[in-house]
Amino acid sequence: MGETLYFGLDGGGTGSRARLTDSAGRKLSEAEAGMGAIATGDGSASHASILEAARLCVERAGLPPEAIRDVAAGLGLSGAPMRGARERLRARGLPFARTVLGTDGHAACLGAHGGEEGGLVIFGTGCVGGVFARGRYREAGGWGFACDDFGSGADMGRRAVHLTMRAADGDVEGGRLAEALLKDFGGDPRDMGFWAATATPGEFGRYARLIFDLAEEGDAPARGVVARSVEECARLTRIALDWGAPSVVLHGSIARRLKPMLPEALLARVVEPKADALEGALIMARRGKAAVDALEEW
Repeated sequence: MGETLYFGLDGGGTGSRARLTDSAGRKLSEAEAGMGAIATGDGSASHASILEAARLCVERAGLPPEAIRDVAAGLGLSGAPMRGARERLRARGLPFARTVLGTDGHAACLGAHGGEEGGLVIFGTGCVGGVFARGRYREAGGWGFACDDFGSGADMGRRAVHLTMRAADGDVEGGRLAEALLKDFGGDPRDMGFWAATATPGEFGRYARLIFDLAEEGDAPARGVVARSVEECARLTRIALDWGAPSVVLHGSIARRLKPMLPEALLARVVEPKADALEGALIMARRGKAAVDALEEW
């Protein structure tokens, strides 16, 4: 067996990023691959993405293909809490010397605080709060668009659609926000309803930028949607602090716009990230399950 190499992968619903380092922590290579969410479909796409990212990293580092057998892998994957998805991945098999599996939020939290204790609140298309404290990682929220993700970009779009529908009924004031959304559907709320019935979180989330912009221009309905998102971001930040995080990192495109609107008492506990989710996945690989609770290792 050769020198132990460390492979970290951050896998989400649209793509995966990976990094390979040597035993001293020196970066050897990076790669990107397809979606890494293991709970999507039958898990085959995620499995293929992991293998492709690992192959590319080994190849770009100038190493022979068999070097993959000397790799300790840390995988931060969306959907990792779902037991059936984890079992499917394990059954498919991976070529690494050791595999440590956690969520993408877990990897991001470890990276954000350099492996030390802290919290992470992610607000993008979806949202979740995570805390690493006393050797344990816990998450709040992140239950998905169907039953959670309140305040996220997708939820902002969904709320804007609800408001537009009610404005079409003459029940509420829709303002410029409702006008802008209806314009996308030729002014017909029935077409909007047909679209919304099958729209994805990402499709709802594309309206978040418009909502923020209109809110900054003073549109009252848009400001109401943003205010609800601020409340939800503050809620997850408070949970992270209550669970023992000495400080919290805010991450994601929606979080960046919500941050200035958070209460001062919370902003005082918000810090900048030390590193990214890939570094967090590498911390998983180096420490293993014995050092970081809530990870699965094989």
